Amino acid sequence: MPKLEISLTLELDGHLLFERWLPIAADEEIVVSERNVETHIQFKIESAWWAFQPNAEELFKWVNVHAHRLYITSSSIISHELKEYILTNRRNEIGTIFNTEISDLDRMCIDEYRQIGLDMQESIVRPINRLIDYARAVKGQFQIEKLAQDLENPGQFFLKNNTKANIEGKQINFNPDSVVKFTVSAPLDKRTYIRPDDWPDVMRFIHGIQRPPLPGMLLAASKSLLENGMRRNAIIDAVSALEVILNEFVNNYGEIELSDKRVRLESDKINKLKEKLGFRGSFDVMLPMLFDEQDLPIKMLRTCRKAIDARNSVVHYGGKPPIDTELRAMLSAIDECYRRFQYIIDSRKPENHK
Repeated sequence: MPKLEISLTLELDGHLLFERWLPIAADEEIVVSERNVETHIQFKIESAWWAFQPNAEELFKWVNVHAHRLYITSSSIISHELKEYILTNRRNEIGTIFNTEISDLDRMCIDEYRQIGLDMQESIVRPINRLIDYARAVKGQFQIEKLAQDLENPGQFFLKNNTKANIEGKQINFNPDSVVKFTVSAPLDKRTYIRPDDWPDVMRFIHGIQRPPLPGMLLAASKSLLENGMRRNAIIDAVSALEVILNEFVNNYGEIELSDKRVRLESDKINKLKEKLGFRGSFDVMLPMLFDEQDLPIKMLRTCRKAIDARNSVVHYGGKPPIDTELRAMLSAIDECYRRFQYIIDSRKPENHK
């Protein structure tokens, strides 16, 4: 059966720290063999090259050895049909004016090629991320970030890392994506842009000494983490932002404007109710009861509750973080909650009733 082989140099986001040593011996390489894919992950002397390019003798005199890159080879047995599909121009003509239809054979090759791309990406990213997890969690190395997988377009991972590939010695352009899928996101409203009427506030902030709003900083960090594939950290920061948002809201709201439905409450202070009900209970009972749909939509509150539950599962029980689409919806709901709380507080200020 034909064999497809690839090789690439993977630049790390940060560096791994070693003491007077690098695991460059043949028996120290990381070997992963699963799902019809065999992957070898190696450190070399060049892994530590940055501003200086020491040889082995010089390098191992250093107390701090920074490894910035890994050298990877991976191989997989493929079908004869896929070999022909890749080596001919058929794959480049599919979907063009020269070939608008996809045959059953080509569809089979497309699916096989994509699966190989996913399996090879998994065989590279998973063990490297396990190594980074060890460095971060066991050794305390905070200066390196985990790799992100592209499950929609595995070929882009290999193109980004300048992958070289061959089938039985014949060089190929390794790209298992038949179609590249893009996710285009836009801000929920125009308030996310800096506009001309914002500039006076910008100037006051630049020349002032006040700290940036903590909820906004946490939300921005959460969105950045999500974009880098770190969903666990993203949900923790997002719900931390939500907790700060709620605390600021109840501390600034003041007395509840009682109505017929609210006269039986024990306290007319919203922060006292929050203390009794707790963080999640505030979104489950207090906020839906005290505010109508126009102020705080129930769909938004429900999504915030799901975010709290997801964070609790991750932090307290080691659960898996929400999938990408669910997490984006949660961040959107928390962001909306932040803006609505601010609007409610601003609308209660005396100067806004003159």
